[in-house]
Amino acid sequence: MPLRRNIRRTFLPTTVIRHLLDANGKNISQAISHDGLSQQCHKMDKPLSRKIVGSQKSLLEKLLKLTNQRHPGSGKHHCCCPGKNACRTGP
Repeated sequence: MPLRRNIRRTFLPTTVIRHLLDANGKNISQAISHDGLSQQCHKMDKPLSRKIVGSQKSLLEKLLKLTNQRHPGSGKHHCCCPGKNACRTGP
């Protein structure tokens, strides 16, 4: 019978790594602040949001693949796609 050990596991908190790419895959994170980008955003209804994301699906998949190649291990996909389960591009 294996010995039971009272091992306390400590996990580091999640670290957010910001990837802001233009349509060509160029990293523009340094050029546009989070606040600057947030000011550009506006709310829209879910059906329209899904149509927009769907129309850009191949580009989004390409950019996600590029990001994962540049930063291996950041494979968890979190996006700002509208609505629950709206984005189908991540793992």
